[in-house]
Amino acid sequence: MPGDDRHTAKQLVAARKQADGAMSDSRTRLTAADKFPKRAGGRIVDRFMTTEKMGKTSDEEDAEVECPGGDDVNSLTSGETDGQSGLSIGERKMAMFLMTRAVDQFGQLTTTIEQIRTLWGTQEGHWSFGKTKSVLQSACGKFMGKGAEPGKLEWHKVRDVLVSAGKESDLPEAAYLFCEAMGLTEPPAGYVGEVVCPSWSKDKTVKVYTSFMVGGRDWALRFWPEDIVNEMDPNPPASGQDPQALTAAELQLRQDKINKLLAKCQDREDMLFGVSSELVRTLAKVDELENQIATADHMWAQREADLASREQEVHRLHASVGRAWEEQEEFRRDVESKAADMVRKIHGEAEAAKFQAQRERSSLVNENKKLRLSVLALSEDILASHRRTHPTASRETLLSLLGDALPPGISIEDLKPRIDPWSPDSTGQKTNG
Repeated sequence: MPGDDRHTAKQLVAARKQADGAMSDSRTRLTAADKFPKRAGGRIVDRFMTTEKMGKTSDEEDAEVECPGGDDVNSLTSGETDGQSGLSIGERKMAMFLMTRAVDQFGQLTTTIEQIRTLWGTQEGHWSFGKTKSVLQSACGKFMGKGAEPGKLEWHKVRDVLVSAGKESDLPEAAYLFCEAMGLTEPPAGYVGEVVCPSWSKDKTVKVYTSFMVGGRDWALRFWPEDIVNEMDPNPPASGQDPQALTAAELQLRQDKINKLLAKCQDREDMLFGVSSELVRTLAKVDELENQIATADHMWAQREADLASREQEVHRLHASVGRAWEEQEEFRRDVESKAADMVRKIHGEAEAAKFQAQRERSSLVNENKKLRLSVLALSEDILASHRRTHPTASRETLLSLLGDALPPGISIEDLKPRIDPWSPDSTGQKTNG
């Protein structure tokens, strides 16, 4: 519910305030020697740090740090000019400014680097994407602190460092210093806020800036005892000033800061409420999408089951077709075998019948020959008898008489080529009729 989300957001803000207050109360102040021993690894804050030290070798740095702690910090410089280090005065001021804003209570960049990795380390395309803590710390050291290099300033990196360090309120001064370092007359691209010149940078005759000047008295008190801070302060409070008035001014300043922080907390609480509402809507959409995904998964499972069933049916039909094909092939081979046997049998029977017909034909031809010979002999006898009986009969008459005497099925036409009643073979002499 929206009311519950707003209540939860208020609880988160209250818990964050309580954690910040506990961290502030539990913070102990150590001496400069205890907190930052000489040559300590990863150390960023140095009470002897000046804009002229940036870009120097370790030997030159040691020569400066060896100076007594009570000397004025402005006297602990090598007198190196801007051109020798390669950094312009604007780049030096920017590097010093970022260093004093980005270091944690231990004087290191670890907290800010971790916050950068948390916010943008997984965002593809961001300058910190995929970088380890050591690689990212080395990249930040190229444009802030002692190891700053010329030409490495980029506004989006400056902005991300201040946001990660919780110093969004310093963006207007950072924009001014960035424009001064880069020689710009307009605010950097992507920045739409105010551009404010820091109070410590208004005097253009100053050429050397210390970390104390840039960070301020309150910042210095986080790392060094008050007596050392008073020693480094180029403008200590006047001796005749009322301590109670100073305390009241400081309290008023702190109250103003607290009011600003409360206003920011309220803004962030409202923002968190909006984010919570959006989160509720997003979760509802997620639930809806999960239901859709579950429905789609169920439909997909059913489809998979149907496909598996159809695949089994296809396999069964394929096996049936295979068996039917094998049976058909076996039947075809059987039919072909029987047909071949039958053809061979019929061919044998036909050959036998052929031979039998040939034998019967030969027998009939022989009988026919015998019958013809008998008929011829008979016809000759009949003609001879008729010629003796009718010596004057004509040829046609004799043939007619011969036809009447022949057995059925034998015509006179069959005998004409071989019988001539007037031939010498038939009568012994020819008659003229």
